Amino acid sequence: MALLPTQRSIGQLGAGNRLRPIGCRSETGNAVGIGKIPRIFAKRRLACRFQRRRGHLSSRPPGRLLTRGWVFRLGRQQEIALGTSRIRKLHQQNGGKCNRRYRGPTIRIHECHQCLLLFEAHRSSPAGNLLDVSCLTPKPIKSKARPVHPERFNTAGVGPILAGSGDQGKTMAPAHDTLIRALPKCELHIHIEGSLEPEMMFALARRNGIALPYESIADIENAYRFQNLQDFLNVYYLGMSVLITEQDFYDLAFAYLKRARDDNVRHVEMFFDPQGHTDRGIAFATVIDGLSRAIEDAKHTLGVSASLIMCFLRHLDEISAERTLDAAMPFRDRIMGVGLDSSEAGNPPSKFARVFARARDAGFFLTAHAGEEGPASYVWEALDVLGVMRVDHGNHAMDDDVLVGRLARERMPLTVCPLSNLRLRVVNDLHHHPLRRMMDRGLMVTVNSDDPAYFGGYVNRNYSVVSEALSLSPEEIAEIVRNGFHASLMSEDEKMKALQDIDRIIASAR
Repeated sequence: MALLPTQRSIGQLGAGNRLRPIGCRSETGNAVGIGKIPRIFAKRRLACRFQRRRGHLSSRPPGRLLTRGWVFRLGRQQEIALGTSRIRKLHQQNGGKCNRRYRGPTIRIHECHQCLLLFEAHRSSPAGNLLDVSCLTPKPIKSKARPVHPERFNTAGVGPILAGSGDQGKTMAPAHDTLIRALPKCELHIHIEGSLEPEMMFALARRNGIALPYESIADIENAYRFQNLQDFLNVYYLGMSVLITEQDFYDLAFAYLKRARDDNVRHVEMFFDPQGHTDRGIAFATVIDGLSRAIEDAKHTLGVSASLIMCFLRHLDEISAERTLDAAMPFRDRIMGVGLDSSEAGNPPSKFARVFARARDAGFFLTAHAGEEGPASYVWEALDVLGVMRVDHGNHAMDDDVLVGRLARERMPLTVCPLSNLRLRVVNDLHHHPLRRMMDRGLMVTVNSDDPAYFGGYVNRNYSVVSEALSLSPEEIAEIVRNGFHASLMSEDEKMKALQDIDRIIASAR
Protein backbone atom coordinates (compact mmCIF):
# COMPACT_ATOMS: atom_id res chain seq x y z
CA MET A 1 0.00 0.00 0.00
CA ALA A 2 1.23 3.45 -0.82
CA LEU A 3 1.57 6.11 1.81
CA LEU A 4 -1.40 7.93 0.38
CA PRO A 5 -4.65 6.08 -0.13
CA THR A 6 -4.09 6.33 -3.83
CA GLN A 7 -1.07 5.60 -5.98
CA ARG A 8 -1.39 8.55 -8.32
CA SER A 9 1.16 10.89 -9.76
CA ILE A 10 1.02 14.41 -8.46
CA GLY A 11 0.38 16.74 -11.35
CA GLN A 12 0.92 20.45 -11.87
CA LEU A 13 -0.93 22.82 -9.53
CA GLY A 14 -3.16 25.45 -11.03
CA ALA A 15 -1.89 28.99 -11.32
CA GLY A 16 -1.60 30.76 -8.00
CA ASN A 17 -2.11 27.63 -5.92
CA ARG A 18 1.40 27.40 -4.59
CA LEU A 19 2.39 25.83 -1.33
CA ARG A 20 3.75 27.88 1.51
CA PRO A 21 5.95 26.84 4.43
CA ILE A 22 3.97 26.05 7.57
CA GLY A 23 4.57 26.58 11.26
CA CYS A 24 7.98 25.15 12.00
CA ARG A 25 11.40 26.70 12.03
CA SER A 26 12.91 25.68 8.77
CA GLU A 27 15.73 26.72 6.52
CA THR A 28 14.17 25.07 3.52
CA GLY A 29 13.03 28.26 1.87
CA ASN A 30 9.80 28.95 0.02
CA ALA A 31 7.74 26.22 -1.45
CA VAL A 32 6.77 25.72 -5.04
CA GLY A 33 3.65 24.27 -6.56
CA ILE A 34 4.24 20.57 -7.09
CA GLY A 35 0.95 18.79 -6.90
CA LYS A 36 -2.72 18.57 -7.67
CA ILE A 37 -5.12 17.17 -5.11
CA PRO A 38 -5.76 13.50 -5.86
CA ARG A 39 -9.41 12.70 -6.44
CA ILE A 40 -9.54 10.93 -3.10
CA PHE A 41 -8.97 14.18 -1.24
CA ALA A 42 -11.18 16.29 -3.47
CA LYS A 43 -14.11 14.48 -1.88
CA ARG A 44 -13.01 14.85 1.76
CA ARG A 45 -13.58 17.49 4.34
CA LEU A 46 -10.85 18.47 6.74
CA ALA A 47 -12.46 20.61 9.38
CA CYS A 48 -10.58 23.44 11.01
CA ARG A 49 -11.04 27.11 11.83
CA PHE A 50 -7.83 28.97 12.34
CA GLN A 51 -6.62 31.62 14.72
CA ARG A 52 -3.31 33.38 14.26
CA ARG A 53 -0.84 32.61 17.05
CA ARG A 54 2.91 33.09 17.16
CA GLY A 55 3.49 32.86 13.47
CA HIS A 56 1.26 29.88 12.87
CA LEU A 57 -2.41 29.13 13.11
CA SER A 58 -4.00 26.88 15.67
CA SER A 59 -7.24 25.07 15.15
CA ARG A 60 -10.60 25.26 16.78
CA PRO A 61 -13.79 23.65 15.49
CA PRO A 62 -16.12 23.93 13.67
CA GLY A 63 -14.35 24.31 10.42
CA ARG A 64 -13.87 25.34 6.90
CA LEU A 65 -13.24 23.15 3.90
CA LEU A 66 -9.55 22.53 3.29
CA THR A 67 -8.92 20.59 0.13
CA ARG A 68 -6.11 22.12 -1.86
CA GLY A 69 -2.36 22.09 -1.59
CA TRP A 70 0.18 19.75 -0.06
CA VAL A 71 2.14 19.70 3.16
CA PHE A 72 5.15 17.47 3.68
CA ARG A 73 5.62 16.19 7.20
CA LEU A 74 9.24 15.33 7.86
CA GLY A 75 10.14 13.09 10.75
CA ARG A 76 8.07 13.84 13.83
CA GLN A 77 5.56 16.63 13.37
CA GLN A 78 7.98 18.95 11.61
CA GLU A 79 5.86 20.06 8.69
CA ILE A 80 7.42 21.82 5.74
CA ALA A 81 6.16 22.65 2.30
CA LEU A 82 9.00 21.79 -0.06
CA GLY A 83 9.90 22.08 -3.70
CA THR A 84 11.27 19.15 -5.65
CA SER A 85 14.91 20.17 -5.40
CA ARG A 86 14.62 20.59 -1.64
CA ILE A 87 13.01 17.17 -1.27
CA ARG A 88 15.81 15.57 -3.25
CA LYS A 89 18.47 17.36 -1.23
CA LEU A 90 16.81 16.50 2.05
CA HIS A 91 16.49 12.89 0.99
CA GLN A 92 20.19 12.74 0.20
CA GLN A 93 21.14 14.40 3.50
CA ASN A 94 19.14 11.78 5.37
CA GLY A 95 21.09 9.01 3.69
CA GLY A 96 18.38 8.00 1.24
CA LYS A 97 19.55 5.38 -1.20
CA CYS A 98 16.42 4.42 -3.05
CA ASN A 99 17.44 6.44 -6.16
CA ARG A 100 14.02 7.90 -6.72
CA ARG A 101 13.68 10.65 -9.26
CA TYR A 102 11.74 13.90 -9.15
CA ARG A 103 11.29 15.19 -12.68
CA GLY A 104 9.78 18.49 -13.64
CA PRO A 105 6.24 19.26 -12.54
CA THR A 106 5.28 15.62 -11.98
CA ILE A 107 6.39 13.50 -9.03
CA ARG A 108 5.44 9.92 -8.45
CA ILE A 109 5.52 9.27 -4.74
CA HIS A 110 7.77 6.47 -3.54
CA GLU A 111 8.21 6.20 0.20
CA CYS A 112 11.51 5.82 1.97
CA HIS A 113 11.74 5.25 5.72
CA GLN A 114 14.85 7.41 5.85
CA CYS A 115 12.88 10.39 4.53
CA LEU A 116 9.82 9.84 6.73
CA LEU A 117 7.56 11.96 4.57
CA LEU A 118 3.85 12.25 5.28
CA PHE A 119 1.55 13.95 2.84
CA GLU A 120 -1.67 15.63 3.95
CA ALA A 121 -4.04 17.85 1.99
CA HIS A 122 -5.03 21.36 2.94
CA ARG A 123 -6.07 24.51 1.22
CA SER A 124 -3.42 27.03 0.24
CA SER A 125 -3.62 29.91 2.65
CA PRO A 126 -3.49 33.62 1.80
CA ALA A 127 -0.03 34.99 1.27
CA GLY A 128 2.01 35.00 4.44
CA ASN A 129 -0.26 32.69 6.42
CA LEU A 130 1.26 29.65 8.06
CA LEU A 131 -0.89 26.58 8.59
CA ASP A 132 -0.45 23.89 11.22
CA VAL A 133 -2.83 21.13 10.17
CA SER A 134 -1.37 18.29 12.22
CA CYS A 135 -4.49 18.26 14.38
CA LEU A 136 -6.96 17.81 11.53
CA THR A 137 -9.11 14.70 11.37
CA PRO A 138 -10.46 13.64 7.98
CA LYS A 139 -14.26 13.66 7.91
CA PRO A 140 -15.37 11.48 4.99
CA ILE A 141 -18.47 12.25 3.00
CA LYS A 142 -20.30 9.84 0.75
CA SER A 143 -18.00 8.83 -2.02
CA LYS A 144 -17.04 5.84 -4.09
CA ALA A 145 -13.43 6.69 -3.40
CA ARG A 146 -11.48 4.54 -1.02
CA PRO A 147 -11.70 6.02 2.51
CA VAL A 148 -8.78 7.57 4.31
CA HIS A 149 -7.97 5.42 7.34
CA PRO A 150 -6.78 7.57 10.24
CA GLU A 151 -4.65 4.71 11.53
CA ARG A 152 -2.41 5.11 8.50
CA PHE A 153 -1.17 8.29 10.07
CA ASN A 154 0.50 8.57 13.42
CA THR A 155 -2.09 10.61 15.29
CA ALA A 156 0.16 10.83 18.33
CA GLY A 157 2.24 13.39 16.44
CA VAL A 158 5.25 11.23 15.73
CA GLY A 159 5.12 11.15 11.97
CA PRO A 160 4.70 8.24 9.59
CA ILE A 161 6.46 4.95 10.07
CA LEU A 162 7.48 3.29 6.87
CA ALA A 163 8.17 -0.41 6.62
CA GLY A 164 10.95 -0.32 4.14
CA SER A 165 13.40 1.78 2.26
CA GLY A 166 13.51 2.55 -1.39
CA ASP A 167 10.71 2.17 -3.88
CA GLN A 168 9.48 -0.86 -1.98
CA GLY A 169 8.64 1.11 1.16
CA LYS A 170 5.08 0.72 2.41
CA THR A 171 2.87 2.36 4.95
CA MET A 172 1.53 0.51 7.91
CA ALA A 173 -2.20 -0.08 7.53
CA PRO A 174 -2.65 -3.84 7.84
CA ALA A 175 -5.96 -5.54 7.34
CA HIS A 176 -5.71 -6.93 10.88
CA ASP A 177 -5.85 -3.59 12.73
CA THR A 178 -9.37 -4.32 14.00
CA LEU A 179 -8.21 -7.65 15.40
CA ILE A 180 -5.14 -6.07 16.99
CA ARG A 181 -7.25 -3.44 18.72
CA ALA A 182 -9.70 -6.07 19.98
CA LEU A 183 -7.12 -8.43 21.48
CA PRO A 184 -6.07 -7.91 25.11
CA LYS A 185 -2.32 -7.49 25.31
CA CYS A 186 0.56 -7.59 27.75
CA GLU A 187 3.56 -5.28 27.26
CA LEU A 188 6.84 -6.60 28.62
CA HIS A 189 9.38 -4.17 27.15
CA ILE A 190 8.61 -0.53 27.82
CA HIS A 191 11.04 1.96 29.35
CA ILE A 192 8.83 4.39 31.20
CA GLU A 193 11.27 7.25 30.61
CA GLY A 194 10.97 6.42 26.91
CA SER A 195 7.27 7.29 26.99
CA LEU A 196 8.06 10.96 27.67
CA GLU A 197 6.31 12.75 24.82
CA PRO A 198 7.74 16.10 23.66
CA GLU A 199 4.71 18.00 24.95
CA MET A 200 5.17 16.57 28.44
CA MET A 201 8.91 17.21 28.26
CA PHE A 202 8.25 20.91 27.73
CA ALA A 203 5.53 20.99 30.38
CA LEU A 204 7.76 19.41 33.01
CA ALA A 205 10.68 21.63 32.03
CA ARG A 206 8.48 24.70 32.62
CA ARG A 207 7.16 23.29 35.90
CA ASN A 208 10.67 22.63 37.23
CA GLY A 209 12.53 25.55 35.66
CA ILE A 210 14.71 23.31 33.51
CA ALA A 211 16.36 24.84 30.45
CA LEU A 212 16.18 22.58 27.41
CA PRO A 213 18.38 23.00 24.32
CA TYR A 214 15.21 23.03 22.21
CA GLU A 215 13.01 26.01 21.41
CA SER A 216 10.03 24.07 20.12
CA ILE A 217 8.54 20.62 19.79
CA ALA A 218 9.74 20.61 16.19
CA ASP A 219 13.31 21.06 17.44
CA ILE A 220 12.93 18.05 19.70
CA GLU A 221 11.51 15.98 16.89
CA ASN A 222 14.39 16.96 14.63
CA ALA A 223 16.68 15.35 17.18
CA TYR A 224 14.82 12.05 16.78
CA ARG A 225 16.84 11.02 13.73
CA PHE A 226 18.96 8.25 15.13
CA GLN A 227 21.75 6.42 13.37
CA ASN A 228 22.26 3.93 16.19
CA LEU A 229 21.45 3.17 19.81
CA GLN A 230 23.92 5.72 21.21
CA ASP A 231 22.36 8.56 19.20
CA PHE A 232 19.04 7.71 20.83
CA LEU A 233 20.49 7.41 24.32
CA ASN A 234 22.01 10.90 24.11
CA VAL A 235 18.55 12.38 23.55
CA TYR A 236 16.91 9.95 25.99
CA TYR A 237 19.08 10.97 28.94
CA LEU A 238 18.64 14.64 28.12
CA GLY A 239 14.86 14.26 28.15
CA MET A 240 15.09 12.44 31.47
CA SER A 241 16.53 15.59 33.07
CA VAL A 242 13.07 17.20 33.36
CA LEU A 243 11.90 14.50 35.81
CA ILE A 244 12.48 15.98 39.26
CA THR A 245 9.57 15.50 41.66
CA GLU A 246 7.42 12.58 42.70
CA GLN A 247 4.55 14.18 40.80
CA ASP A 248 6.65 14.23 37.62
CA PHE A 249 7.17 10.47 37.79
CA TYR A 250 3.51 9.96 38.61
CA ASP A 251 2.40 12.06 35.63
CA LEU A 252 4.80 10.25 33.31
CA ALA A 253 3.71 6.76 34.35
CA PHE A 254 0.00 7.49 34.50
CA ALA A 255 0.04 9.11 31.04
CA TYR A 256 1.67 5.98 29.62
CA LEU A 257 -0.72 3.62 31.41
CA LYS A 258 -3.68 5.61 30.12
CA ARG A 259 -2.26 5.33 26.60
CA ALA A 260 -1.71 1.60 27.14
CA ARG A 261 -5.34 1.21 28.19
CA ASP A 262 -6.34 2.78 24.86
CA ASP A 263 -4.36 0.00 23.12
CA ASN A 264 -6.24 -2.63 25.16
CA VAL A 265 -3.16 -3.48 27.21
CA ARG A 266 -4.14 -5.27 30.40
CA HIS A 267 -0.77 -5.70 32.02
CA VAL A 268 2.54 -3.86 31.77
CA GLU A 269 5.98 -4.71 33.11
CA MET A 270 7.75 -1.39 32.86
CA PHE A 271 11.47 -0.75 33.06
CA PHE A 272 12.82 2.26 34.90
CA ASP A 273 16.41 3.54 35.16
CA PRO A 274 17.09 4.67 38.74
CA GLN A 275 20.75 5.51 38.07
CA GLY A 276 19.63 8.05 35.48
CA HIS A 277 17.87 9.87 38.28
CA THR A 278 19.92 9.25 41.42
CA ASP A 279 23.07 10.41 39.62
CA ARG A 280 21.26 13.73 39.15
CA GLY A 281 20.54 13.99 42.85
CA ILE A 282 16.98 12.65 42.74
CA ALA A 283 16.21 10.40 45.69
CA PHE A 284 15.41 6.78 44.91
CA ALA A 285 12.25 7.12 47.01
CA THR A 286 11.06 10.02 44.85
CA VAL A 287 11.24 7.86 41.74
CA ILE A 288 9.67 4.75 43.20
CA ASP A 289 6.92 6.60 45.07
CA GLY A 290 5.77 8.46 41.96
CA LEU A 291 5.80 5.39 39.74
CA SER A 292 4.15 3.06 42.24
CA ARG A 293 1.41 5.58 43.05
CA ALA A 294 0.59 5.87 39.33
CA ILE A 295 0.49 2.08 39.04
CA GLU A 296 -1.91 1.82 41.96
CA ASP A 297 -4.21 4.53 40.58
CA ALA A 298 -4.16 2.97 37.10
CA LYS A 299 -5.19 -0.38 38.50
CA HIS A 300 -8.31 1.11 40.09
CA THR A 301 -9.26 3.76 37.53
CA LEU A 302 -8.02 2.29 34.23
CA GLY A 303 -8.16 -1.44 34.85
CA VAL A 304 -4.49 -1.81 33.84
CA SER A 305 -2.09 -3.66 36.13
CA ALA A 306 1.65 -3.02 36.10
CA SER A 307 4.91 -4.19 37.67
CA LEU A 308 8.24 -2.39 37.96
CA ILE A 309 11.57 -3.78 36.72
CA MET A 310 14.64 -1.81 37.76
CA CYS A 311 17.38 -1.68 35.12
CA PHE A 312 21.10 -1.21 35.64
CA LEU A 313 22.80 1.09 33.14
CA ARG A 314 25.44 -1.06 31.48
CA HIS A 315 27.62 1.87 30.38
CA LEU A 316 28.30 2.46 34.09
CA ASP A 317 30.43 0.14 36.21
CA GLU A 318 29.22 -2.73 38.36
CA ILE A 319 29.98 -0.83 41.56
CA SER A 320 27.33 1.72 40.59
CA ALA A 321 24.89 -1.13 39.94
CA GLU A 322 25.69 -2.59 43.36
CA ARG A 323 24.89 0.72 45.04
CA THR A 324 21.62 0.89 43.11
CA LEU A 325 20.65 -2.59 44.24
CA ASP A 326 21.39 -1.58 47.83
CA ALA A 327 19.16 1.48 47.46
CA ALA A 328 16.36 -0.67 46.03
CA MET A 329 16.22 -3.18 48.86
CA PRO A 330 13.94 -1.07 51.13
CA PHE A 331 11.44 -1.03 48.22
CA ARG A 332 11.71 -4.74 47.46
CA ASP A 333 7.94 -5.17 47.76
CA ARG A 334 7.36 -2.68 44.92
CA ILE A 335 10.08 -3.85 42.50
CA MET A 336 9.46 -7.19 40.82
CA GLY A 337 12.57 -7.57 38.76
CA VAL A 338 16.03 -6.43 37.71
CA GLY A 339 17.14 -5.77 34.14
CA LEU A 340 20.09 -4.47 32.13
CA ASP A 341 19.88 -1.75 29.48
CA SER A 342 21.71 1.23 27.90
CA SER A 343 24.70 1.02 25.54
CA GLU A 344 25.20 -2.61 24.61
CA ALA A 345 28.30 -2.40 22.42
CA GLY A 346 31.39 -3.07 24.51
CA ASN A 347 29.37 -3.77 27.66
CA PRO A 348 28.74 -7.53 27.80
CA PRO A 349 26.34 -9.02 30.35
CA SER A 350 29.24 -10.75 32.15
CA LYS A 351 30.33 -7.30 33.34
CA PHE A 352 27.43 -7.49 35.83
CA ALA A 353 27.71 -11.10 36.98
CA ARG A 354 28.10 -10.35 40.70
CA VAL A 355 25.25 -7.86 41.03
CA PHE A 356 22.89 -10.15 39.14
CA ALA A 357 23.85 -13.02 41.43
CA ARG A 358 22.94 -10.81 44.39
CA ALA A 359 19.64 -9.86 42.79
CA ARG A 360 18.83 -13.51 42.11
CA ASP A 361 19.55 -14.40 45.74
CA ALA A 362 17.24 -11.57 46.83
CA GLY A 363 14.41 -13.09 44.80
CA PHE A 364 14.20 -10.62 41.92
CA PHE A 365 13.00 -11.71 38.49
CA LEU A 366 15.94 -11.34 36.07
CA THR A 367 15.98 -10.09 32.51
CA ALA A 368 18.53 -8.32 30.30
CA HIS A 369 18.86 -6.55 26.97
CA ALA A 370 21.03 -8.73 24.76
CA GLY A 371 21.53 -9.21 21.04
CA GLU A 372 20.09 -5.85 19.99
CA GLU A 373 23.39 -4.36 18.81
CA GLY A 374 25.59 -6.88 20.57
CA PRO A 375 26.48 -10.30 19.12
CA ALA A 376 24.87 -13.66 19.83
CA SER A 377 27.54 -14.26 22.47
CA TYR A 378 25.88 -11.58 24.63
CA VAL A 379 22.69 -13.65 24.60
CA TRP A 380 24.68 -16.69 25.73
CA GLU A 381 26.15 -14.62 28.59
CA ALA A 382 22.73 -13.34 29.60
CA LEU A 383 21.50 -16.91 29.87
CA ASP A 384 24.53 -18.62 31.42
CA VAL A 385 26.26 -15.86 33.40
CA LEU A 386 23.35 -13.71 34.53
CA GLY A 387 20.73 -16.47 34.61
CA VAL A 388 17.97 -14.38 33.03
CA MET A 389 14.43 -15.64 32.60
CA ARG A 390 13.69 -13.36 29.63
CA VAL A 391 15.82 -11.86 26.87
CA ASP A 392 15.03 -8.33 25.75
CA HIS A 393 15.41 -7.90 21.97
CA GLY A 394 17.56 -10.93 21.07
CA ASN A 395 17.73 -10.15 17.35
CA HIS A 396 21.28 -11.39 16.91
CA ALA A 397 20.48 -14.69 18.54
CA MET A 398 19.41 -15.66 15.02
CA ASP A 399 23.08 -15.57 14.00
CA ASP A 400 23.76 -18.73 16.04
CA ASP A 401 21.80 -21.87 15.16
CA VAL A 402 22.83 -23.65 18.36
CA LEU A 403 21.59 -20.71 20.43
CA VAL A 404 18.31 -20.62 18.51
CA GLY A 405 17.80 -24.30 19.24
CA ARG A 406 18.35 -23.72 22.94
CA LEU A 407 16.00 -20.72 23.08
CA ALA A 408 13.31 -22.79 21.38
CA ARG A 409 13.74 -25.81 23.68
CA GLU A 410 13.68 -23.72 26.83
CA ARG A 411 10.79 -21.55 25.63
CA MET A 412 12.84 -18.49 26.52
CA PRO A 413 10.72 -15.37 25.93
CA LEU A 414 12.13 -12.68 23.63
CA THR A 415 10.70 -9.17 23.98
CA VAL A 416 10.94 -7.93 20.39
CA CYS A 417 10.48 -4.25 19.50
CA PRO A 418 9.97 -3.75 15.73
CA LEU A 419 9.75 0.05 15.50
CA SER A 420 12.70 0.46 17.84
CA ASN A 421 14.73 -1.86 15.62
CA LEU A 422 13.76 0.18 12.56
CA ARG A 423 14.46 3.60 14.06
CA LEU A 424 17.81 2.53 15.54
CA ARG A 425 18.88 0.86 12.27
CA VAL A 426 19.06 -2.60 13.83
CA VAL A 427 17.09 -3.51 10.70
CA ASN A 428 16.90 -1.35 7.60
CA ASP A 429 13.54 -2.66 6.49
CA LEU A 430 10.75 -4.25 8.51
CA HIS A 431 10.21 -6.71 5.69
CA HIS A 432 13.56 -8.17 6.77
CA HIS A 433 12.84 -8.14 10.48
CA PRO A 434 13.80 -11.47 12.10
CA LEU A 435 10.46 -11.90 13.93
CA ARG A 436 9.09 -14.13 11.16
CA ARG A 437 12.18 -16.32 11.21
CA MET A 438 12.04 -16.43 15.00
CA MET A 439 8.50 -17.75 14.86
CA ASP A 440 9.37 -20.26 12.16
CA ARG A 441 12.14 -21.59 14.40
CA GLY A 442 9.74 -22.02 17.33
CA LEU A 443 10.95 -19.09 19.46
CA MET A 444 8.65 -17.52 22.03
CA VAL A 445 8.47 -13.96 20.69
CA THR A 446 6.46 -11.04 22.03
CA VAL A 447 5.89 -7.59 20.49
CA ASN A 448 6.50 -4.42 22.48
CA SER A 449 7.06 -0.68 22.05
CA ASP A 450 10.41 -0.13 23.89
CA ASP A 451 10.53 3.72 23.92
CA PRO A 452 7.33 4.68 22.11
CA ALA A 453 7.66 8.46 22.35
CA TYR A 454 10.96 8.28 20.48
CA PHE A 455 10.35 5.43 18.06
CA GLY A 456 7.01 6.32 16.53
CA GLY A 457 4.41 4.11 18.08
CA TYR A 458 2.93 2.36 21.09
CA VAL A 459 2.23 -1.34 21.28
CA ASN A 460 -0.68 -1.53 18.82
CA ARG A 461 1.36 0.39 16.29
CA ASN A 462 4.18 -2.13 16.63
CA TYR A 463 1.79 -5.03 16.09
CA SER A 464 0.31 -3.21 13.13
CA VAL A 465 3.52 -2.45 11.27
CA VAL A 466 5.16 -5.80 11.77
CA SER A 467 1.98 -7.67 10.86
CA GLU A 468 1.78 -5.75 7.60
CA ALA A 469 5.47 -6.05 6.76
CA LEU A 470 5.68 -9.80 7.48
CA SER A 471 2.13 -10.72 6.36
CA LEU A 472 1.24 -12.27 9.70
CA SER A 473 -2.00 -14.21 9.84
CA PRO A 474 -4.62 -13.65 12.57
CA GLU A 475 -3.52 -16.90 14.20
CA GLU A 476 0.11 -15.76 14.22
CA ILE A 477 -0.84 -12.41 15.74
CA ALA A 478 -2.83 -14.24 18.41
CA GLU A 479 0.15 -16.52 19.10
CA ILE A 480 2.39 -13.51 19.76
CA VAL A 481 -0.24 -11.96 22.04
CA ARG A 482 -0.58 -15.24 23.97
CA ASN A 483 3.19 -15.39 24.37
CA GLY A 484 3.11 -12.03 26.09
CA PHE A 485 0.77 -13.30 28.77
CA HIS A 486 2.61 -16.62 29.18
CA ALA A 487 5.91 -14.74 29.66
CA SER A 488 4.49 -12.20 32.12
CA LEU A 489 4.59 -12.08 35.91
CA MET A 490 0.80 -12.10 36.15
CA SER A 491 -0.93 -14.66 38.33
CA GLU A 492 -2.04 -17.89 36.68
CA ASP A 493 -5.70 -16.92 37.12
CA GLU A 494 -5.11 -13.58 35.40
CA LYS A 495 -3.25 -15.27 32.57
CA MET A 496 -6.01 -17.84 32.11
CA LYS A 497 -8.70 -15.18 31.87
CA ALA A 498 -6.73 -13.22 29.28
CA LEU A 499 -6.00 -16.35 27.23
CA GLN A 500 -9.67 -17.32 27.24
CA ASP A 501 -10.59 -13.84 26.01
CA ILE A 502 -8.05 -14.16 23.20
CA ASP A 503 -9.50 -17.52 22.13
CA ARG A 504 -13.01 -16.07 22.15
CA ILE A 505 -12.02 -13.07 20.02
CA ILE A 506 -10.13 -15.21 17.50
CA ALA A 507 -13.05 -17.62 17.24
CA SER A 508 -15.48 -14.77 16.58
CA ALA A 509 -13.16 -13.31 13.92
CA ARG A 510 -13.15 -16.50 11.84
